[in-house]
Amino acid sequence: MRRLSVSIPAILLTLLLAACAGKPTVTPTVQPTATTLPFIALIATATATPLPEQTTAVPTPAPTVATYQITRATINIEALYLREGPGFLFDQYDVYPKGQKVDVIAQEPDGDWFFVQTADLNSGWMNKNYLDLEGSISNIPATMPLGVLVIKGHVYMPNHVPANKISVTIMPAGTNDTTRQDVANTNDRGEWYIFLPASFEGSWTIGPNGYSPESNATNGTGSLAGSFPEPQTITVPVSADTWIDFYMTP
Repeated sequence: MRRLSVSIPAILLTLLLAACAGKPTVTPTVQPTATTLPFIALIATATATPLPEQTTAVPTPAPTVATYQITRATINIEALYLREGPGFLFDQYDVYPKGQKVDVIAQEPDGDWFFVQTADLNSGWMNKNYLDLEGSISNIPATMPLGVLVIKGHVYMPNHVPANKISVTIMPAGTNDTTRQDVANTNDRGEWYIFLPASFEGSWTIGPNGYSPESNATNGTGSLAGSFPEPQTITVPVSADTWIDFYMTP
């Protein structure tokens, strides 16, 4: 491409002639170089009033950007599966030994499963019970997994207060095969989330059946204050808008 070479006096003369002749005829020209463009604009818009003196601009503070820091964790059992999804019913990608460190990228909403990256750059899900965090779980962002079946709900105490640290178990209806069951735990809002592979369907039984002594649904002796309700039978897949709630009895 040819470079346009125009001197500043020539440009001034052209502008003055155009002003005397009335409205100029627009003629396509080659774009001036970046170094001459600001001066052309200032001359074309100048008036008899002198330009104001240049003042020193007060610098605007740069916005503060929060830095996301990866949380490290160490495997605390002899062998831990890296799974395709956040649940025991998902396929395994690989298995990793005790002492292996992983980077924790995210967690699903009730914090039972972590999305991690391993030292050999594989990514997948690991159960948090078998990982020792080097930081606080509150620093790990929560995310809703994609491409999976989501079954969710709440557990409430008799006074309708959300019950935390309550275990909710799901398995195919009519079977006691523990290899085909999964468990979720309620968070501080009483919410629980269970994730199944997208291909799963049929009748499943689900209900609360366990608790931690640290649950707010226990009494002073660490015993459950009340009783669990009867489990429910649901048909999978469940609508994404459906919440399956359980109310404990006194």
